[in-house]
Amino acid sequence: MWERIKDKINQYPPLEADEVNKLFQLVKEGDLQAREKLFNHNLRLVAKLVEKYKGVYDEDDLFQIGAIGLLKAIDRFDPSMNTMFSTYAVPKILGEIKMYFRDNNPVKISRQQIALSKTVKEMEEKLSNELGRGAKVSEIASALGITTEEVVMALEAGQNPTSLEQSISDENGNTLKDYIEDNSFTEELDKKLLLKEILSNLTGIERKVIILRYFQEQSQQKIAETLNISQVHVSRIERKVINKLKNIYGNQ
Repeated sequence: MWERIKDKINQYPPLEADEVNKLFQLVKEGDLQAREKLFNHNLRLVAKLVEKYKGVYDEDDLFQIGAIGLLKAIDRFDPSMNTMFSTYAVPKILGEIKMYFRDNNPVKISRQQIALSKTVKEMEEKLSNELGRGAKVSEIASALGITTEEVVMALEAGQNPTSLEQSISDENGNTLKDYIEDNSFTEELDKKLLLKEILSNLTGIERKVIILRYFQEQSQQKIAETLNISQVHVSRIERKVINKLKNIYGNQ
């Protein structure tokens, strides 16, 4: 469905500034066709925001919510402000999406991720039974023909987000949960979405460690065995990530 929506959006290229101004004048006069044209040719603004958050929430739902924000922006925009419509519209669309995030917990994971999560868990159980021990991420990835990162993210997608409410700390007493809650932007995004954003700023091995540690709630020793690295290395990565997060988000 989402791919078909994107194909349709691509049929409507961006409008020239002069035409945009003329259309808004017609909208003020009650011209519904002008309103529809502005809507269709600016849906790409909604699509860009949906792409940013896809995989965290269902794309179709996000698109519908974002489209409502776009319509509100069209109805409220005043061309006399000497501001590009896109500059005005994006915060309005994003605001509508963020409101949806706040009002819809637990987090809605995409259907594709749910399906992959189920497949990964079934393979994990199968391999664990065959091997007589817990299956490693690399073994699950090899069996399914996907990357280790995809395995970790699939396992994470199946976790209950309320686990983030638990107090979890590193060896120095710093907690990732407490650190996240200290940032002002968590008032608008739920913790699950925020962690997705944070993970995008980490390297592959850092993401794997943090997901296994804070989503799967594994011990450092268990993570070391899963990733075939030493426990000391896991501890160093965990401390490094917390320091990195402070550098990235500390002044926001």
